Amino acid sequence: MTILPLSGRHTFLLVKTRNQTLSDSLKTENNNYGDIIRADYYEHYWNQSLKIQMGFEWAARYCNFSFLLKADDDVLVNTKDLINLLQRRSTPKEGLFMGKRHRNPRVSRDGNWSVSYEEYNHTHYPDFCSGAGFVMSYDVVQCLVPLFDEIKPYRMDDVYVGMLTNRSGLTPVGHRGFIMPFSDSYDDCNFLPNILVQHRATGQCLLKLWHMHSKEFLYGTKLGSYF
Repeated sequence: MTILPLSGRHTFLLVKTRNQTLSDSLKTENNNYGDIIRADYYEHYWNQSLKIQMGFEWAARYCNFSFLLKADDDVLVNTKDLINLLQRRSTPKEGLFMGKRHRNPRVSRDGNWSVSYEEYNHTHYPDFCSGAGFVMSYDVVQCLVPLFDEIKPYRMDDVYVGMLTNRSGLTPVGHRGFIMPFSDSYDDCNFLPNILVQHRATGQCLLKLWHMHSKEFLYGTKLGSYF
């Protein structure tokens, strides 16, 4: 999770681990940089909505920010173009929930993302933005936190955020920079300048992309064509 713009901070939302070596490394990281928030439960893929709650509550209580970026750990964020976009006069500074928008998505009853009728008895979800990376303005985060007591966490965190924003009467905004193509192979791992949030990139591919992006960012080269 990143609080933008450049004067902001990066924070990693983590939970408990049974690996003592890893736990010690995380303590060292936090002692050095103060960039970790840890919850008192163990990691599980379906706990992502709890992390959303944890991160939003922390940001709403302790941070003074204009925009919040929530991003997974397997994405590259084109920080320069994203910041430029958010600083444009035409970009709303309030009521903003922006990302790759899923419109009127149908509920899956089979496969990896299947849910039972007991869990969710509607045929479609509210519109939502992909959980790999999205941006919210300060007022939206503040508006959603009180709704945590009304809407219980849902297994899929991006759907859960969509439920919250739907309850608040907010409509997500889609942006073509959140296309998020898949790129696992190092050889096929390319920095896409017209992408604001690039998913999926892991391991050496992510490292390669970050070095490419850092060079562009530091030397002031224009990355994208949105502006």
